[in-house]
Amino acid sequence: MWKHINSFFGFNKRERHGVITLLLILFTIIIVDITIPYFNKNTNKYPEKEFLTLVKELKNAKKEAKPKPKYSNDTISYKTQQKIDYFSFDPNNLSQEKWRKLGLSKAQIKVIKNYETKGGRFYKKTDLQKIYSISKKQYDLLAPYIIIETTGTKGQKKSYKTKIKAPITIIDINSADSSELKKLSGIGSILSKRIIKFRDYLGGFYTKKQLQEVYGLDSATYSKISPYIKINTSGIRKININTATFKQLLKHPYLDYTTVKSIIIYREKHGRFQCLETLHNSNLIDADLYNKITPYLSL
Repeated sequence: MWKHINSFFGFNKRERHGVITLLLILFTIIIVDITIPYFNKNTNKYPEKEFLTLVKELKNAKKEAKPKPKYSNDTISYKTQQKIDYFSFDPNNLSQEKWRKLGLSKAQIKVIKNYETKGGRFYKKTDLQKIYSISKKQYDLLAPYIIIETTGTKGQKKSYKTKIKAPITIIDINSADSSELKKLSGIGSILSKRIIKFRDYLGGFYTKKQLQEVYGLDSATYSKISPYIKINTSGIRKININTATFKQLLKHPYLDYTTVKSIIIYREKHGRFQCLETLHNSNLIDADLYNKITPYLSL
């Protein structure tokens, strides 16, 4: 049986050479088939459509890589610099729209307007440089266009530098309203409101020197306005120390909690005050406070 099988599957020498040759050819074809895509991948990495897409992406990347304009630390932005329209101007009471044309931001304009509201004024070019929100670079650009002097009909120049705000009439500070107080040199909207508020707390002023107790009113301003004010003490509001409650006494700015408590305890123990001197003689208040508060007390 094995002999018949061998004769059927056996190969002679020539047939064996043919089989080996065939196997080598098949092996070569398989190797070539495997390696060709690899070489094609390196030599033609991008098909035409993909190549065009890559070129387009590279161009876009180049545009995005261009350096953007740098913004300086100055208060003028890059965009604002493109719209600046310089012209000759007087910084005093200049409209917000014109400030914007000169390149100032909303925040800078607000600072200038607040300065003017408080009675501030520009008397010379360099005064504008004192506004903290305006940088030196921005001031240097604006300076050539600043004209503070005005020309009269005969060509004579009048400078704001020598112009001083002076009151027209003598003002009674116990009855003056805000608009009258602002006529005084150095008194703007804020100080006039503070004077009136302090006057209401006191019940009226009995001496000019009390103005120096108003917050923000310095000695220089007081010296300027003192000759132009008067005081009518007839309307001073007084407190009856025999009938006033603890809360009413404490409301006065010259009396603190401890002093008021001492007065109430003394009144409850000894009865009504017969004279104001009792406050000092009984050591309820010292001499300085006694002189300050007695114009506002009654029996």
